[in-house]
Parts: sequence; structure tokens; C-alpha cells
Amino acid sequence: MLLVETEGSYTNKLLLESLDVHVGQSYSVLVTTDQSVADYYMVASPKMIAQTNQRTNMAIGVLHYDNSTTPPNDFLPEGLDPFDVGSSMLQSSLTAGAARHNPQGSFNMHNVTISQYFHLHGGPAAKLDGVLLYTVNNVSYLAPDTPLTLADYALNGSGVYSLHKFPVSHDLPFAVKGANVISGIHKAYVEIFFVNGHQGIDSWHLDGFGFFTVG
Repeated sequence: MLLVETEGSYTNKLLLESLDVHVGQSYSVLVTTDQSVADYYMVASPKMIAQTNQRTNMAIGVLHYDNSTTPPNDFLPEGLDPFDVGSSMLQSSLTAGAARHNPQGSFNMHNVTISQYFHLHGGPAAKLDGVLLYTVNNVSYLAPDTPLTLADYALNGSGVYSLHKFPVSHDLPFAVKGANVISGIHKAYVEIFFVNGHQGIDSWHLDGFGFFTVG
């Protein structure tokens, strides 16, 4: 399959047999049916699960060629190595004609003025109150009793979360808990730099719109 798009933007084309898809991600691929006339398995499977029979957690489909009388073979595709970090590296296409990242209608990202920089370091687990908790910039998120949106509407966040106290460019010297909110500049460009301090894959979910992978 040929990977051509992710999250509304064209990518540099990659010919793949397996694709690593994280929670909330979407991709577009082109499949060319140029193999021998037969039936073939297509499998979606989770990663990093400790289970004897993984088929119970798999979605298995069959790609059927017209006039095929040959069933799929008995072996399912193995997929990617769970620790193959390089398989997740994608780059945006700078030449394809499509929806553009900036108001000028081009991919000239060097002409864009970056107004804010967020450096987010997913560090190792720290022991807080006797419990191992993962942190970002040495801050472990503390879920407040009042939802953030409701607190912002009714209380202006007072007593529920801390505004602009999260260290956006460095790690705190010691791990702490906190409910933090960072505000961004309206209609500005923000560069978010993720650093994975773990031995395995570190997944992030960006909720909203206007996020583009640039490297």
C-alpha cells in the first residue's frame, strides 16, 4: 500500500506492507491489486499486549480478487515490531498541491512567524505520594474535581487550575502534581516539540484542529 496523506495533508509517498496507527490518527493509502489472483488477509492488530491468542483482539478482513478460487494462506501478516520507532517517522510533502498550512497558500514554512514554542518532555515515571506517575516536564497531571471547561466558564479557573505556571520550555528540578492550563495566541503559529524520554513508543493525542507534522 502507498501512504499518501495523514490528517488532511499530503505526505512524502511511502510504499509499506504495514502501517503503525496511533490513537486518534488517520491515514489515506492506495492499494494496487497487482498480485496473483487469490484472496489475501488484511489485519488490524493492537501492539504491546501480553496475550497467548492475539487473534481475539484482531480485526481480520479478506481482500478478494474477482474469479479467485484460492483462499488466504493460514498465516496472518505479522505486522511491525512494537519497538520499531522508525516506522512512525513521516514527512509532509512540500510539492503536492492540496490544502495548505498557512494563509499564503504555500508550504513556505520558513516565512511563517512562530509566536510560541512548547517543549514537552515525556520523562520517566516519578514516585509521588507513594505512587509511580508519568510526567511531562516533571509535572504529573492532577485531574481536578471540576472539569476545566466548566471551571473556566463559571469560576474563570480560580482555585481549579493554574494558568501559565506550567514550564513550557524546561523540566522542573523535582516532580510535582498539578492541573495546568497554557493559553495560546489567537491565530498565531505555535511550534510544539515532543521529546520521548522512554525506552518505548510514547503516544500523544492532540485534540482540536490545525495540527501539522513538519518533521
